[in-house]
Order: sequence, then structure tokens, then C-alpha cells
Amino acid sequence: MRLPSFTDIRLFLKYYSGAGTVYDAHSPFIYQFIVEVLDTSKDFYIHEDIENLRQKLTRINKEIDFKELGAGSKINHSSKRNIKDIARTSATSAKDGKILFNLAIHQQARTILELGTSLGLGTSYLASASSSAQAHTIEGDPASAYMAQRNFDLLGMKNIKLHEGSFDVILPELLKKIKSVDLVYIDGDHTYEGTIKYFNILKDHMSSDGVMVLDDIYWSGEMERAWSEIIEDKKVRVSIDIYSKGFIFFSSDIKTESRHFKYIPTKFKPWRIGLFS
Repeated sequence: MRLPSFTDIRLFLKYYSGAGTVYDAHSPFIYQFIVEVLDTSKDFYIHEDIENLRQKLTRINKEIDFKELGAGSKINHSSKRNIKDIARTSATSAKDGKILFNLAIHQQARTILELGTSLGLGTSYLASASSSAQAHTIEGDPASAYMAQRNFDLLGMKNIKLHEGSFDVILPELLKKIKSVDLVYIDGDHTYEGTIKYFNILKDHMSSDGVMVLDDIYWSGEMERAWSEIIEDKKVRVSIDIYSKGFIFFSSDIKTESRHFKYIPTKFKPWRIGLFS
């Protein structure tokens, strides 16, 4: 287990000091998002199927060659990764998966794009929100792509198209075909340059009600800097920061006075329950 660095602590305190609870969400749009998307208490049958598969993956003690195209892992710097370790530490968690599932429903997303497939668990949560949606996911590591496709087949996911290759090669050609995207999930490049680059490419391909999700926005000082710059982009209407992820909304129809909101569950700031505001 990796101990938090000074940078980790500094970035968390920066987030924590400015974060508000649901009682601070005076915007109806942001309040509705918190209630409908971030509430992970509800379970659907597909969630159980995905989590049963995760448990099976955590028992596979097999190393695969890993081709890292982004910033890499903070935990494992080897070119080989064990499948059980990926399932435990790198794959989308059950909680985050439910958030992605809720988001896809909330947005009524028909076209979904993910950068960074890993084992495909997050992809499965996104795609399972609607059988009529089409999810595209890009993975640069051949071994991970193979495992992900196997997992999609095991789950019976028919509405996921996996594209194996680098983002720089696959993305431009894919965007020519799908034109606009309702929901984008970026979880494959944790560098400042890569994050800014893919945001700038994708922002011009978002549908009118589109949402973009950036994973691990406090993963490093570089990622936090990229997030801070992105949310000031003129095309961004609203941003919601939940520490583990950042959500960017582009619709000009959104009516809110709070353009940027950092959200934290009330249990982590119990004194902010609205009694004294």
C-alpha cells in the first residue's frame, strides 16, 4: 500500500477546504445531479453480474505484459501486471461504476466514448445503463484489450465496440464516424499534456447536452493543473468536482449561478447540514 505523498495531502486539503455538501448546492441543476447521480445506494441486476465478474478476476493469479501509454501507475511501475492486482487497484470500483451507470441514465446518453478500457468494468457499467446506447472504448494495451473483450462477452454486452490502439491513432478516425458524443469518460492518460489535448479534441464533438468525465483529477499536480485550466474553458458551462472525478457540462441551457462546485458527502463535513445557513 502506497503512503500518501506531500503532494497528495496538499491537493486533498485544497479540495476539502473548498468543498460543499448537498446543503450548499443551491443550484437546482447541481442538487439534482447529486441526488440522481452520486447516490449509489440503489442496485440493479447488472451491478451484481459485474461485481461477480470482478471477484473472479481478483482470483486470477496471472501476469500479463502491460504496454503503458499514459502516465503509468503510482503503485506498480513494472511492464508486467497481475490480473488480480488490476482488478483490485486499477479497474473502476463498484462505487464509481454505479456513478457512471447513474450518469448515463441521467444524461440519457445514446453515444458513449471511453478513453482507457482496462478490464472493461467501467465500460460495462456505462453501457448497461441502456441497451439502445452505443459505447465505444479505446484501449492501447493489447493484453488489457483482450481481457476486456472477454469480459464483455461473459457479461453479454452487445452494445460495446472495443477499439485497440493508441488514442492518437484511433480517436480522430472514430470521431469522423460518430460525429457527436453524449458522454465521454477519460481514464487513460494521467499527464497534463494528454489531458489537455484530448479535452480540446473532444469538446468540439460533444452533443448539446453532453457531459465529459475526467478520472483522477487530483492524481498529481499536473492533473489538478489540467483540471483547473479545463473548467475555465469558454465551452464549459458547469463543472462538478467530487475529488475522484470531475464532471464537465456543456449545455448552454443549464441555469445556475454556481458555475463550479466541489462536492463532498455530508458525513465528511457534518457541520454543514444547513442549520446555520
